[in-house]
Amino acid sequence: MRKYIIDNIELDPIRMGELGDFDYGCEPNATCHDCGCGVGELHHLNCDAQRCPACGHQFISCDCYVRVIDEEKNINKFDKSLYYKILGKDYKFKEEEEM
Repeated sequence: MRKYIIDNIELDPIRMGELGDFDYGCEPNATCHDCGCGVGELHHLNCDAQRCPACGHQFISCDCYVRVIDEEKNINKFDKSLYYKILGKDYKFKEEEEM
């Protein structure tokens, strides 16, 4: 199960089609236009349709600092530093030790 730590608060990701998702209220057989996940599934980490559970904006471009915990995939950080260097932003995703 994936969790996000944002401002020291543990939050669940917003799933495809759930309240708060860009595709809220979609047909039960719909899929995400970017990552292809189905209704009720988690968007991929780099999906442009994923919303931030803290601020509600597009997850990959919001200004929240996030630590991603995903025990199934053995992830304890999510480093999109190259993406944010290209955009000229500070690192959005920090290693656990830095939080």
